[in-house]
Amino acid sequence: MLVNFLRQLQFLLKSTNQHGVHSPFVYSYLTEGVYNTKKSYKGYQKRHRLAQATIDYFQVKEIVGNPKFPIHLNGERLDLLEKETYTKLNYIKSIDDYSPDQLQQLIESIDNETILYVDSPYQSTKANENWLRLIEDMKFHVSIDFFIAGVLFTREEQKKEHFTLRV
Repeated sequence: MLVNFLRQLQFLLKSTNQHGVHSPFVYSYLTEGVYNTKKSYKGYQKRHRLAQATIDYFQVKEIVGNPKFPIHLNGERLDLLEKETYTKLNYIKSIDDYSPDQLQQLIESIDNETILYVDSPYQSTKANENWLRLIEDMKFHVSIDFFIAGVLFTREEQKKEHFTLRV
């Protein structure tokens, strides 16, 4: 409990909002997706609002998840819209269940059309270690740490950057 509190405090000290972001891609995602006040996600928990805002903003067509953890928010399946920028969102509910080999298989399965969404990357020491491995992997050029979740993109057209952002 104390470890998680200290992690959250450390996160708050180094995190920023859209004003500290110098990537047009991430800035647009934040202002038009995550921080969009025109969309109502009332009744959603903060982590579920973030997941739904990501799905809505990128107009995800397919959601892939771990069969052990069905992807439901407030008892309902996540909404799917028409394809625009990204066709698939890979939703990882519990990253601490992954061995190094499974993590490598996951990384290899991600392409330029897939968003990797990691729920609760700080829920345990193992989850945090796996999250840091994903961030450091050269396949992911954009990584965003929201503390309650992490979002990774391959975006080969962009240089490697990591963002620590408040929701």
